[in-house]
Amino acid sequence: MGHTAIFNREINIEREKQQILALAGVCVKSSFRGKNIGLKMVKKAFEFVDKVQYNCSIFQTNVPGFYEKLLCKQIHNTFINSKSKNDINKNPWKDPYVMVYPKTYDPGNSIIDLNGDSY
Repeated sequence: MGHTAIFNREINIEREKQQILALAGVCVKSSFRGKNIGLKMVKKAFEFVDKVQYNCSIFQTNVPGFYEKLLCKQIHNTFINSKSKNDINKNPWKDPYVMVYPKTYDPGNSIIDLNGDSY
């Protein structure tokens, strides 16, 4: 019916290491869409943040409105990938919107190093 991936990701925010919850691959089979399956999967994933295992979750999306309903917000920081073999300053995200959960988390205007490719 649906799937998503979550995992620990070590990033650097202004050279300070942080462990965040990475959220990736939220998908629901088309015949099951509209039944709140995606909503339930993401809420379950965010419980790891709510239970203070992580300060936040940072992820990319094409559908920011879906996540804004779940108390996420768009962030507009500069993102880099210090492990890139080609260009560390190239934005590593592929999707147009980067979100953070919870919306109260404030990374300021910091440069955020994903320490790897986007997810």
